[in-house]
Amino acid sequence: GMGEVYRAHDPRMGRDVAIKINAESFSDRFSREVHAVAALNHSNICHLYDVGPDYLVMELCDGETLAARLKRGKLTMQEALHFAAQIADALSAAHAKGIVHRDLKPGNIMLTKSGVKVLDFGLAKIEHNIAEEQDMETITAKGTILGTMQYMSPEQAQGKKVDARSDIFSFGLVLYEMITGKRAFDGSNPASLIAAILEREAPTLEPEGLNRLVKACLAKDPDARFQTVRDLRRAIEWSARGDGEMPLLTAAPRHTWLAWSVAALTTLGLATVAFVHFREKPADPVVPVRFHIAGPQNATLGPLFSLSPDGRKLAFTSGNRLWVHSLESGVSHDLTSGFGTPFWSPDSRFIGYPIEGKIRKIESTGGPSQAITSYDGRWGGAAWNQDDLLVFAVQELGLFRVPASGAVPVQITALDPARLETLHWGPSFLPDGRHFLYTRMSRDEHKSAIYVGSTDAKPEQQNSKPLLESGWKSKYAPSSNPDIGYLLFLREGTLMAQPFDHRRLELTGQPAPVAERVNDGRSFSVSKNNVLVFHQSADLDQQPTWYDRAGKVLGTAGEPGDHVGMALSPDGARLAVTNGKFPANPKLWLLDLSRGGAITRFTSGSARHSSPVWSPDGRSIIFGSDREGSINLYRKPADGVKEEELLLKSSEDKFATSWSPDGRFLLYSVLDKKTKLDLWVLPLEGDKKPHRFLNTEFNEAQARLSPDGHWVAYTSDESGRTEIYVRSFSLNSAATATEIGGKLPISNGVGFAPHWRGDGKELNYMTSGGRLMAVEIATNPVFQAGNPQPLGILPNAAWDAARDGKRFLGLANRSAPQPYTVILNWQAGLKK
Repeated sequence: GMGEVYRAHDPRMGRDVAIKINAESFSDRFSREVHAVAALNHSNICHLYDVGPDYLVMELCDGETLAARLKRGKLTMQEALHFAAQIADALSAAHAKGIVHRDLKPGNIMLTKSGVKVLDFGLAKIEHNIAEEQDMETITAKGTILGTMQYMSPEQAQGKKVDARSDIFSFGLVLYEMITGKRAFDGSNPASLIAAILEREAPTLEPEGLNRLVKACLAKDPDARFQTVRDLRRAIEWSARGDGEMPLLTAAPRHTWLAWSVAALTTLGLATVAFVHFREKPADPVVPVRFHIAGPQNATLGPLFSLSPDGRKLAFTSGNRLWVHSLESGVSHDLTSGFGTPFWSPDSRFIGYPIEGKIRKIESTGGPSQAITSYDGRWGGAAWNQDDLLVFAVQELGLFRVPASGAVPVQITALDPARLETLHWGPSFLPDGRHFLYTRMSRDEHKSAIYVGSTDAKPEQQNSKPLLESGWKSKYAPSSNPDIGYLLFLREGTLMAQPFDHRRLELTGQPAPVAERVNDGRSFSVSKNNVLVFHQSADLDQQPTWYDRAGKVLGTAGEPGDHVGMALSPDGARLAVTNGKFPANPKLWLLDLSRGGAITRFTSGSARHSSPVWSPDGRSIIFGSDREGSINLYRKPADGVKEEELLLKSSEDKFATSWSPDGRFLLYSVLDKKTKLDLWVLPLEGDKKPHRFLNTEFNEAQARLSPDGHWVAYTSDESGRTEIYVRSFSLNSAATATEIGGKLPISNGVGFAPHWRGDGKELNYMTSGGRLMAVEIATNPVFQAGNPQPLGILPNAAWDAARDGKRFLGLANRSAPQPYTVILNWQAGLKK
């Protein structure tokens, strides 16, 4: 995970070398490895030849890793002890320089023709380093684990400070595996693996002398182990001497062997007493153990992830790829193309995921994917029960059920306009496999809540009583009590757990905090066996970025910031951005692109400001503000010399969408409790009396006038999915907008946010997965639209385009990548 390694040739020295390129997110580890390897010069440690700003030139170790060799079976006793002596020599040299490896494992040990080479000191602890204590706080703060779980010492697995004796424990695990071909400690999931390391003893080995040597390495208490690798090295030689068929690994005088034999037997005898003593103690209580998953190189981790029910694997999406990470091996695999939160089959074998309007499934080990069904709209998550039934959400439509084998989906929830609901999402099954949790979002934040639904009910039959006020998803986690588990949910950025009776479908007890800064409601997942994964949000840091038609980055516009929306001025010289960290109310700012992105504040106060629309001449901006309760429309000069003026006030929320090319009127959407979103026209001259343009039982929104002002492109969900349509537009003698003819479909499937090219001959829109589409338009002699053609992919639903249609603006995330945090035995933390 630190970077990439290349084989290269050094023409100056006439030798092949290895070049390790640093991954930016691991600069601390990179620096640590530089200092550690540079301080070492030993035949069993990979040599460092040169250092650059972000690369190392190292000895090329030709051969295979010990991990690869062990896949073919165990080693002979002679091979195992021969390699063990060389590994011990490498560790002894490192410890003599005050360097503790902290990640000794078969994968970091190379077997070459010239002997063993110990690699990868990226996690090394360097003693006597003035900055080490502060550095250790950064890396292992709050019990975070560093290293590979299967080869950790008990103190390392508990996030405690380690010394050279931790490497001795890891060495004992490696030696045991070389001799037996099996790991000394294993588990069906990370929790049981940690428990084995902390509580169980390794199986007995033969002969007895070798068994005592390994047990002395694997003592739970560091004080009961070999105290130095030098003593361990002598014990290895003694073990080799004790078998008549094995030669001495090194030559030594006879009296040395006699003295060491007595010392070794004494030490091993004391270690055996220690084993008995500690085994007679009551088992330590189960405690939470946490560690981080940083993800593969060049993969940005985000909130789209799901933990397998058995707690052993994590599925996540990065970019437009679906990955699976093993919590046991620490290895991530790229599975397939995918976008959206994945979900697991109950047996942890399959991963379901959305891709381009279809739900597919793929085995977690890889292979071909299989189609389950299609959907139209914005993905809102899915759940898979023990009867092979899926419940999935299309945000703006509701929830649907479908067999995992595939069929036509059946709708089981629908949005309630009376509650001003905007979406349903986040289904999660309860233990009976019939009931599930899901969230209903409302424009009235006090009506957003978590509900319990049923797969057997029709939309009008679903329970209308909210379980808990929240706009985020929830998850059920079983506990040791068969009747009472925990409901996990978010409250103001804190992940909470509250006891929940899944038989009575009601909350009990009081909620308790689990983790902070989990600001995205998708950013946690839980298994059936007490494993929790969450993603702590970084400060939102998105940068307006230019892309070409293929989705290639051309450059940036301004500096990174808390941007969540934007609108480009008609001349392309300025950018209005909606800016504000969660949960603060967003404000409007202006970026002057002609002066390197200089930014000035456009609105102020505590109200929310959004949906900026530029006037055709670029001199004014109309925007929405909720300063008086509902969202009303205001106009303000773009130069900021005057205060904004109120244009339209009413009890409904209003959203400006398009200013007519002649500057005479504004198109906007109104949220009506009965007819949902409707399109209205506001004259900016004369009596300024608004009137309806399109008012149906469906949602009509995101209206954009063509450059000649004769056509309106907009979105409607009348087909059951959000699509793009075009209608003609003109003013009658009373200066009222009228519709001539019917609607014309544009998108071939889901479509959002239409934009006209400056000459009106192309219409662009976005479909699922961030894909931009282009449709050729002709208006003479009649309106005609071509077939939609795919362009590139933009990273964010907020976008705009240059008038020539050759460049597009999207918001690219520039935040420092945040790892996933895993907590084993997370419920034990609630008891404190």
